Amino acid sequence: MIYIKNADTIIRTWVGQQIGIGAYYLVLPTEEIAWANDPALLTDVTNGKAVVAKDDSGSNNITDVNVAINYLKGNLPQVVQTFPDGSIERRLATSVGAYSSSTLDYPVTNGKTLYLKKMSGNGALSPDIKVEIIWDATGTPIVKFVTHESISEDTLEQLVGDGVKVLRIKLTNDSGQSESVSGAWIGKEE
Repeated sequence: MIYIKNADTIIRTWVGQQIGIGAYYLVLPTEEIAWANDPALLTDVTNGKAVVAKDDSGSNNITDVNVAINYLKGNLPQVVQTFPDGSIERRLATSVGAYSSSTLDYPVTNGKTLYLKKMSGNGALSPDIKVEIIWDATGTPIVKFVTHESISEDTLEQLVGDGVKVLRIKLTNDSGQSESVSGAWIGKEE
């Protein structure tokens, strides 16, 4: 179950639904796609005006913005690692259905820079399978990495966060059967 809490000091409207101050809204299964892709809601989650929660008790609010957005989108990372130097790894590894895709977004914190060190794709051994890492995926997308093979690439990218732009791992399967695919990146936000 997905709940959205209005954490703002005014009544907010997302996806045409008004939510009172401090109130929770249960997102119905038929509404999940609309809520997960609403730009105003995603911005407000990033800015702390909206909270994603597992229930309406107040004790299961998801406080990490990245985890909250991915919970809302139904894409929980299977591997999230923090290294001793403060670097983080985000990995999306899943079975992608025929003619579909799966994504995992990481919004870079407003005013911080993500120093991207490494990007990789695994299981993409066909022209019908693609792993992409895309910057500003919800705005003006810039593909930073793409492969149809299993490959890892070192990089020195600097991505400046504005509270809206996200770094997206996108796994695409244009074949007629489900395929196991993964994509990952390692970086450090400062």
